[in-house]
Amino acid sequence: MQNQVYPTDKTVRTVCSILQSQYLISSLGNKSNPLDEYLYILLSLRTHEKGTKSAYRAFKKHYPSWSAAEKASPMELSKVITCAGLSKQKANNIYKTLKYLKSEFGSVSMAKLKNLPKDEVERYLLHLPGVGLKSAKCIMMFSFGFNVLPVDVHVFRLSSRLGWCNCGKSKDAHVLMSKIVPKDLYYSFHVLCVQHGRNVCRGHHPSCEYCCISGYCKFQKS
Repeated sequence: MQNQVYPTDKTVRTVCSILQSQYLISSLGNKSNPLDEYLYILLSLRTHEKGTKSAYRAFKKHYPSWSAAEKASPMELSKVITCAGLSKQKANNIYKTLKYLKSEFGSVSMAKLKNLPKDEVERYLLHLPGVGLKSAKCIMMFSFGFNVLPVDVHVFRLSSRLGWCNCGKSKDAHVLMSKIVPKDLYYSFHVLCVQHGRNVCRGHHPSCEYCCISGYCKFQKS
């Protein structure tokens, strides 16, 4: 970490601007309802996008309301989301979360969290089964409207290849990137990194020849 050279504010803004010129979509289709967002993120764990979407649609079709889902057993939940993979583990987490919310708030909802300070919301979400720091911040940003920066696999990959982040732990990466990226760019930087990571800067076989920010990339130069 001693030899780490961090980008200037101008560099980060320039990279973000270049990416913005390539991707017109300003949203990733995340859910405005925090419990829906929790479900989608949980289903996406180690699952490709097609399987995640199929499992989410199956869940919402089978359970017209969250109160209906709260009455289901882990085994039933597992059968409904089986196409997502790791269905038993995910079903257990969903089951425990819904029971916990019901006991805490009297209803299966996260709506009351909206009135809490940002740090308290993060701590609460991190106590829920299956929720890590990235997931908590995604729920906070997309569903609660907090100005936070989730460092998911795409943000981490791009930041690492650009030479901005060499952290080995998720918590360290979140702390560092929240300092490097200007606060007014948190949302757009996250969304743009996900888009670029899916389309060009993939984990395996990245299409470096089509990369619009290759001039800033340490990975390609190596």
